[in-house]
Amino acid sequence: MRELLNVLLSELGYLKEKESELYDFFSNRNKNSFYAIAYIDSFADLQNEDSGWRAAENDALNHIVTPNDRGRIINNCNMIFCVKENDRSDTIEHLIYDLEEDRLGFRKLVLSYSKRELDDFEEKIRDASQKGFSTLEFIKQIIRDNDMFTEYRKEQEESFFSLILKLYIKLPTLVYTVESEAGRYTDLQSTINQLIKDDGLSDFANLLDKNILTLNDKEIRCLDSADSIIKLLGEDINHEL
Repeated sequence: MRELLNVLLSELGYLKEKESELYDFFSNRNKNSFYAIAYIDSFADLQNEDSGWRAAENDALNHIVTPNDRGRIINNCNMIFCVKENDRSDTIEHLIYDLEEDRLGFRKLVLSYSKRELDDFEEKIRDASQKGFSTLEFIKQIIRDNDMFTEYRKEQEESFFSLILKLYIKLPTLVYTVESEAGRYTDLQSTINQLIKDDGLSDFANLLDKNILTLNDKEIRCLDSADSIIKLLGEDINHEL
């Protein structure tokens, strides 16, 4: 996994500034974007006081964050814990949730994977590289394969495709694009914004954005129905729409 992420982040424009037993640190200072990536064998090791997530984060905060750029790095760094285990028990799910919701220090994400997924990916990327594809080109081509995605949804098997999906979910720098009828690629957010505009919902979306900024995380998670959203907007929805 370390070799895969070294190559992928390099192709995405990141420079590896530090490599240690606890984590690797990558930066793209032109884009003000940073990654600290830790490689961990199991979820038990993830919780280890001496070598787990807390030790890795504390070390990174003490050694890669300087007084001059402390705020810049902390606010723009994703710390990713790559765990070589695919246990998805309730206990593990709660651990991942608590870790990823922790607002102290870096933004933390957990990327769990199996040996089967990684082996399958390495086999596929060897074939792709012989055909002249870079790692980034390969995963972008695969993620746009609708037939492959449909098959994955049906079977839910561990494979190189499931690993690529995880990379897109956990690496914010990887942006999924969709192809328009004209053959040009646009990012998903731009597509959503255009659909909102086409449906005449721009005022509603702006109003929702304004009101949602007043909520805390718990209140945002409670917005699970149309009634709760209308209650949030209150009288403003009648005044502005």
